[in-house]
Amino acid sequence: MSRSMRHLLLGILLLVSGYYLFSGEEDVFDTPPTETLGQAEKPTAYVEGAQFVFYKDNGQANFDLSSEKATYFKDSARVIISQPRLEMIQESGDHVTLRANSGHYDTERETLSFEGEVELRQSRNQETAMILSTEQLQVDQQAQTLSTDHNVTLQQGPHALRALGMRANLTSKKIELLSQVRGQYVFDKNDG
Repeated sequence: MSRSMRHLLLGILLLVSGYYLFSGEEDVFDTPPTETLGQAEKPTAYVEGAQFVFYKDNGQANFDLSSEKATYFKDSARVIISQPRLEMIQESGDHVTLRANSGHYDTERETLSFEGEVELRQSRNQETAMILSTEQLQVDQQAQTLSTDHNVTLQQGPHALRALGMRANLTSKKIELLSQVRGQYVFDKNDG
């Protein structure tokens, strides 16, 4: 088990235990079971107001993930996340924020999946903000990649690209739009 995974699990367990012990509430663990592969699975841990910090191998913070609620399922090695928000500051100084309605973290593969009104905003300032919108997005921490098979829109100011499917590499900073690519470029009066 990787160091970041151990820290994530320890953080979840400490938060749940602390809340349970100090709040005096008995029903902290009384969350409904989730269906997994046709059979009911009971959660191992549950927390509200969760915040996780993921670190690189060199000990430097990689990104911060917060959510309204998080439920950990040990048997299927996943954490279900409600209203996730991921924040990261890149070496270039760009601030990256990702929001979605829900998501889950696969603790074995170290992948994050976001679903429902997914919006990724990368900016140094509001004028140059690039916004990626889709309904589903996969984030692979190890490979430093983003991907989706759903419709995706990339927008920067009045300019927009739309496609079905996308792959992006965070290390090489390359984006590949997979099919049905359409673009809109709005000329400025100074463009001639």
